[in-house]
Amino acid sequence: VICRLLEHHIGVADTSEMISMLTSEVLRDAVELCRHTFAHHVMASILEHGCPKHRSAVAKALLSGLPRSAHNRNVSFLVERALVYCSLEDRQALVALLLGTSEEFAQLAKSQFGRHVVRELLRLPQEYSSRVRDLLASSSARGSFYQT
Repeated sequence: VICRLLEHHIGVADTSEMISMLTSEVLRDAVELCRHTFAHHVMASILEHGCPKHRSAVAKALLSGLPRSAHNRNVSFLVERALVYCSLEDRQALVALLLGTSEEFAQLAKSQFGRHVVRELLRLPQEYSSRVRDLLASSSARGSFYQT
């Protein structure tokens, strides 16, 4: 229900203030909601349809625990969305943590859900995607992707 409210009423003059207040209330628990099976859809709606302030709040919640939390199915989905919809500043912060150390990045790239984040990182502008490619190449050369 909250997702539909956000999708259909953001920017509508009559409901804009009410939706903003509701969104702010939801974002108080953003860190937990990002990991939740159903609530992460609300966070995705905020990323896609919310105002910059609310998108930034979701991005900050996602920063908590990265890169490890990006192995989680729900968090990885939201990180992908954040890399598309958030401000340049928020995307830069996410990328910095996601790239982390080469070992952390290799673990992310190998994980079932983290690899989707890596795919989204490769779609970013050259200044970021080239670093991702370098990390993938060095991890592959060390055999990190082929360990059992």
